[in-house]
Amino acid sequence: MISNESWGAAAGGGLVIGILVGLAIGTSDDTDQRLLQQVQEMEATLAQMQADQTASTAAMVEVRGHTAAVQGDTRVLSETVATLSAQMERQVAAIRRDVETMQAAGAILGEGQAALGAQLAEIATAIAPETSSALPAAPEAEADPEPTASNEAAAEETVTAAVDTQAGYKAETTPLPDGGLTAGATAVIGEARLFAYRVNEDTLIGLINGTEGVSLKLGGEPAEIGGCQVAVTSIEAGVAALDVSC
Repeated sequence: MISNESWGAAAGGGLVIGILVGLAIGTSDDTDQRLLQQVQEMEATLAQMQADQTASTAAMVEVRGHTAAVQGDTRVLSETVATLSAQMERQVAAIRRDVETMQAAGAILGEGQAALGAQLAEIATAIAPETSSALPAAPEAEADPEPTASNEAAAEETVTAAVDTQAGYKAETTPLPDGGLTAGATAVIGEARLFAYRVNEDTLIGLINGTEGVSLKLGGEPAEIGGCQVAVTSIEAGVAALDVSC
């Protein structure tokens, strides 16, 4: 790039040459006029060149400023992208660790449930025969008396009452004997045996026939056991009161 001083030296040299040429030609008025005109033209050219040089220098300074700004923005953008990439990598790694932890916990839980089911089955098999509540044996039939008018009427009333009682029994809810079950006890309900494995504050957890698990919530929906509908109506002091509808 040519500096302002270089342009000035060139212009000065041109001016001196022009003057010497003018002196060599002569000193007439026409010659002086031409020399003056040439000097004025050279000065104007020099001024224009200096103005162009100043504008060019200002434009270059402005371009350099824009270039520095763009470079600064690019550097900031690169740093931001690097920071976000590092954060995403850490988050992905944390999510992977959480997933692996959940999978391990699920596997442990599944093994624990299987072991618990096996233990419950063993406990039910060992305890059920000893704690089962057997149904009372049917009384032996007595010999029928000789038919008479009075005992025939009494027999008819007995049969009618038995039919009415049986119909009411089918429709009503019948509580278990002794008020309910405690943990470790087994009761015969319909055609099945219910073993009470645990009695919590609001839940009875048991096994049906030693294999099928059942959970009866206090005040919840009844469960079908042995062809009957069984529900928990109260739990007090570890004793679950059941209502059985067969």
